[in-house]
Amino acid sequence: MGKELVEVTEERDLGVIVQDDLKVSKQCTKAVNTANRILGLINRTLEFKSKDTNLQLYKSLVRPHLEYCIQCWNPYYRKDSELMEKDQRRATRMIDSLKKYCYHERLHRLQLTTLENRKVRGDLIEVYKIVNGFEVGLERYQTRHTIPNNIGLSHCQYPIPIPISVCGETLN
Repeated sequence: MGKELVEVTEERDLGVIVQDDLKVSKQCTKAVNTANRILGLINRTLEFKSKDTNLQLYKSLVRPHLEYCIQCWNPYYRKDSELMEKDQRRATRMIDSLKKYCYHERLHRLQLTTLENRKVRGDLIEVYKIVNGFEVGLERYQTRHTIPNNIGLSHCQYPIPIPISVCGETLN
């Protein structure tokens, strides 16, 4: 009690840096630096960089850092998006058999898309799930009856009200 609150310009929550002006440049820089360190480790460790090995290492070790909570801190400045795309360019350039091709040709041969396209696709999937009533991770707030469908998602039919008890009285 009696402690003065300190004003801060940024806060970290679940590994995501949130700034007071809601810019995401620091988060982008953090994600890119982590991804670059891992790419450097892969580059130093592997002597022969085959297409399949590098692709699996990139997808499992590097890309998750670039896409972690991306819906929350979605980079909206072009410089931030390009900074992140630069890491994927570097990863595809590390494959010996694809060095002679341009970036988009390398993506095509590896059956990858740009990070920007993946981000837009993820946003569209979330909007689809919300508009069509699919569960979006709110199950801890409200229990729902679900009916499985053929695409592996659970469709919310109707909410079940959860009785809340306050001071011994049940509220509906």
